[in-house]
Amino acid sequence: MRLYSGKIPLIADEIVRTLVKEEMIETSAAEEVVLDMVAVLKEFSRRDRQVLDEAKRRMELQGLSYSMLGKIKQRVAKEMSFPVPEE
Repeated sequence: MRLYSGKIPLIADEIVRTLVKEEMIETSAAEEVVLDMVAVLKEFSRRDRQVLDEAKRRMELQGLSYSMLGKIKQRVAKEMSFPVPEE
């Protein structure tokens, strides 16, 4: 699933509102929780892009076809201690 940076604040707000409504978290500063959630999601998105860029760079250096992107991306993600994407 693709996480678009422009949608991150909306997603974070919805997550926090749902968690508060379902009484899964309790907070007196929901705005701060939303900002924390936005920061986490933006960092995830940044690292995902970093993994993808590194995978593309390696493919170019090795002259591999684009069909190998998934396998190379999995390898790079594992090396960078990032959640391994599903095929």
